[in-house]
Amino acid sequence: MSLTDFPLDVLLELTKEFDLPDALNLAATCTLCATVLLSPYLWIASLRRIEQVHNRPLPCAFGTDIVGLPLDALRKIAVHAYKLLKNWHSDAPRVASFRTIELDDSELYDGEVGDGGKIWHIIPIYSQHLWHI
Repeated sequence: MSLTDFPLDVLLELTKEFDLPDALNLAATCTLCATVLLSPYLWIASLRRIEQVHNRPLPCAFGTDIVGLPLDALRKIAVHAYKLLKNWHSDAPRVASFRTIELDDSELYDGEVGDGGKIWHIIPIYSQHLWHI
């Protein structure tokens, strides 16, 4: 039995267990396999794998319901997320940007800042450093 003999829904169920690079490689093998890329289900499953298997945040605004996003947005987020994942797992990850946020007594942040970044490092009491990796 060939891979192309499987029904599309079975192929999609199989592919959702792959990391995105593996799913893209499979999709490059034939037209039928490429049709799985047209399903939001695959992209949502890839993003869930990043959160649950790789334990990494998604590169989108906090609280975004990815299930309601259009296919193009899901693709962009997934590709960006896997680029970040590759960077995090490299021997020498590159920092994309770095900035210092000065805080006064009235400003309290719980590990998040307005643009979706995470506060990774705190040095002295009123200075927080935000790293986008």
